[in-house]
Amino acid sequence: MVKNNKILVSEIFESIDGEGYHAGKPTVFFRTVGCNLRCSWCDSKYTFNAEENSKWYSVFDAMEKVRSFGIKHITITGGEPLLEENKEWMTSFIEDLLLEGFDVDIETNGAVNLLYWKEKFQDVVFIMDWKAPVSKMNQFMIEDNLSYLDEGDIIKIVVTDDDFDEAEKIINSDTWAEIYISPVFNQVTMNKIPEFILKHKDCENLRCQVQLHKIFWEPDKRGV
Repeated sequence: MVKNNKILVSEIFESIDGEGYHAGKPTVFFRTVGCNLRCSWCDSKYTFNAEENSKWYSVFDAMEKVRSFGIKHITITGGEPLLEENKEWMTSFIEDLLLEGFDVDIETNGAVNLLYWKEKFQDVVFIMDWKAPVSKMNQFMIEDNLSYLDEGDIIKIVVTDDDFDEAEKIINSDTWAEIYISPVFNQVTMNKIPEFILKHKDCENLRCQVQLHKIFWEPDKRGV
């Protein structure tokens, strides 16, 4: 959500990274307002619309805020940070971050075409949250995105007991990305995930993960 060259931000905070390659690493989280999906299990519904504490940031002000934490790893998330209306602002922001030596991860969903972003930013890690059927958003996934991602990127699929067929589909797709299987919190028989991983032990880019921040803090706690 951009207006007058400023983007609407839900929150900016420091924590440990909870997922992906950088799990456990000190990280600045930059969370934008606005999303093009409405997943049934979404744990950040507060980003759908502006809240009292939401704030508009220019690229300059955003860089000042991010620098203030003294951490060189940032995860840009939402909501959905790569919405078309955010394109110009976010392009400038990411360019500035890379110029200053930040390691940049971007969490995005499978309903935004990633071709522009992948061609523009080869040094960014893209973490695409592919929506399984129980999310009720699976029909909006853009299958071409699977082939745009590289070995350094991640496809995350969050599963319930009914979503392992979709995970099979991702494994059999034309992607070079790492594939992470994650549980919908309290909605999956947990032993099914390692069983699935071992069933596909020949798939070298497949692994599982849990959300560390939901273990260290209360599952619904914000700003962590």
